[in-house]
Amino acid sequence: MLYFTNKIWFYKKNHYNETIFSCLIFDKMNESYERKLIQVLGDLGLNEGESQTFVAGLQIGATSVQQLSKVTWINRITTHVIVNKLITKKLFLETTSGKKRLVYPNKIDILTTLLQQKKLELNRLEHDIQSTKSIINLIQIKKENYPKVRFFEWWEGIIQMLKEVIHDKKDMLGISNNSFSRFFDAAVTKKLYEKRIPLGIKTRLILEPWFDDIRYSPKGKTKYLVDIKILHQQHLFDGGLNIWWNKVALHSYKEKMVITTIIENPEIAKMMRFLFETLWLQSKKYPV
Repeated sequence: MLYFTNKIWFYKKNHYNETIFSCLIFDKMNESYERKLIQVLGDLGLNEGESQTFVAGLQIGATSVQQLSKVTWINRITTHVIVNKLITKKLFLETTSGKKRLVYPNKIDILTTLLQQKKLELNRLEHDIQSTKSIINLIQIKKENYPKVRFFEWWEGIIQMLKEVIHDKKDMLGISNNSFSRFFDAAVTKKLYEKRIPLGIKTRLILEPWFDDIRYSPKGKTKYLVDIKILHQQHLFDGGLNIWWNKVALHSYKEKMVITTIIENPEIAKMMRFLFETLWLQSKKYPV
């Protein structure tokens, strides 16, 4: 294939091995205009092959798919696919000359047509985005209702709980038996209690009749903002429960092993708070 200013010469060998030349003459567009038009067509939704084929069609006029393939250097099968897409988009029309199929650009205002199509697509996209946003919001709301659950072993759980109470700056409720003192160093927890004093964080506890902790002495209760009531019976359970803000901490002291589960969920915290208040009303004031 040989290129000239506004001509393309095609050559092929015949069965006598002779070179046969044919010439396609057309109005060749200025290269800068051609690049600009291809860019605009791309912005309006055409891919590179579609843009090149359309621009070639503008310059050649009514022509065959084979000729378009030669001008654009796109293989013939791909050119057939591209031309059919352009016909679907009403950018190309087709006719016949004898038995030969010819295609040519539609004479309507192509750019305006493409722009309108693009606007329709954007409007559909905007509608889809709005619908999708509502779906995403529903998923997020649903997910927010799922409890956030974390598991801890040994000291980590109780330390994490006390730190979060300080961070959240919320009053804490608690129920525990005396096993707590077997596993946790009062000096460690005492430091975290002291950090709560300037924040005004109050604590209400329901405990077994016997316990030994300076925080729970008459002087300590005032200092650490602690109010205590006593369970009617001992050893009802081997664990503990704490509630603050929208969180619940469950402690198991069984088998010489401490496991803490922190659940973050407003409804669960609300239910546990109701159970605590019910038990609080039934417990004895300390000191008795």
